[in-house]
Amino acid sequence: MVIDDHDETVGAVAASAATATRRTSPDIGHAYRCYGMTLVADHELPGLMAAHGQSDDGAFRVSLSGIPDSLRERIDWSTSPCDDVSAPLRRSSTTTSLSAFEFADAFRFVVDTATRRIYGERLPTRTIDEALVFLAGPVLGYLLRSLSIVALHASAVALNDRALVLVGPSGAGKSTLAAALSLAGLRVMSDDIVALDLTAKTPLACSGYPALRLRPEAVDFLYGDRDHLPRFVPGWERRRLSLAAPGSHFQSTPLPVGWIFLLHPQATDVEPSVDRPGTAQALAMLSANSYGSAWLDRPMRREELAQIARLVACTPVGRVTYSHAKADIPGTVERVFEACSAGIDVRH
Repeated sequence: MVIDDHDETVGAVAASAATATRRTSPDIGHAYRCYGMTLVADHELPGLMAAHGQSDDGAFRVSLSGIPDSLRERIDWSTSPCDDVSAPLRRSSTTTSLSAFEFADAFRFVVDTATRRIYGERLPTRTIDEALVFLAGPVLGYLLRSLSIVALHASAVALNDRALVLVGPSGAGKSTLAAALSLAGLRVMSDDIVALDLTAKTPLACSGYPALRLRPEAVDFLYGDRDHLPRFVPGWERRRLSLAAPGSHFQSTPLPVGWIFLLHPQATDVEPSVDRPGTAQALAMLSANSYGSAWLDRPMRREELAQIARLVACTPVGRVTYSHAKADIPGTVERVFEACSAGIDVRH
């Protein structure tokens, strides 16, 4: 199987052992933080950020050693497997707290919100690194949404101790711009999924995992050769920019949301620019780029819209227009810096 090149489905994890020191004990296991959640796993999860000094209260237990028979029999596995990774098959269950997902014909996950546990299994021919691609993407993305946590289809970097959030659909250039901003000295916070803590007076952006997933053509532009970076996993064209090494640019703690930029790429040759969208347009674009919105029922969707409206009311929102054809990444980065440093009036 070749893993499909699709932003929303594949929330990537560093595929090789850029391994941080992990807090372990026979009782606790391996503890990690991702998207503001604590995960305690029975396996090492290469590429996730170790949890240091975090309470295990409220943690989700992760086991990738298989799905218990007691849960398996409550899932309807009768329909044909989904062989399209970009459209993972969500299985129905006899219990509302259970949700199951199947990716292609090789990976299955069950999320049990009642017991705060995640179970996964894979074919013997598949690797833990491949399984983690799905765990850190759609599985944890679904978990965020089931907990009524707003999550955007976005990447984020840290600028002056605030989060700069880049929002856009698949292929808009979120990871590429985040990598370019990292090369300019900014710390990356998250890629593909940005979870927001809206319970505080000031909205907070939570950190994800210390890696960026880059298209080969983006690596060509940023580094001169796509082979400068390794593939994320075998068979997938995306390249892995690891941010886990000492001295690398990764922001591991939450930051107040300072700016939100809605990416608006154009097929024509236009100069990069930043302007202020209208309130209705900002709401529509953010709503259209919420992560996994298809998983929300109507009450959850209404609550999400209300939360996004509160976010827009207290956060500067800008629209970044640039040319995909021209690929003026330096010019786009410069316009974003100018908008932030000049205090451009993009507040609603």
